[in-house]
Amino acid sequence: MPSSELKRKGRGATDFRCTKDKLCVVKWFDNREVILASTCKCVDPVEPVRRWDKKQRQFIDVPCPQIVKEYNQFMG
Repeated sequence: MPSSELKRKGRGATDFRCTKDKLCVVKWFDNREVILASTCKCVDPVEPVRRWDKKQRQFIDVPCPQIVKEYNQFMG
């Protein structure tokens, strides 16, 4: 999916591709596009994460793939 289409869908939009060798590449849109690749994790399960929305001036729930959630847990 092109970056412009992902951005048009809004926060939490996800696109992914998996190969027969179990390589999974996930593209997720939060404030910016995030691209991650893994051989052990993929998209499922998708769980909500809390993000600050500037326009609404409050926290909102954004769907987040498992690979992004684990990356944030162990790298940040």
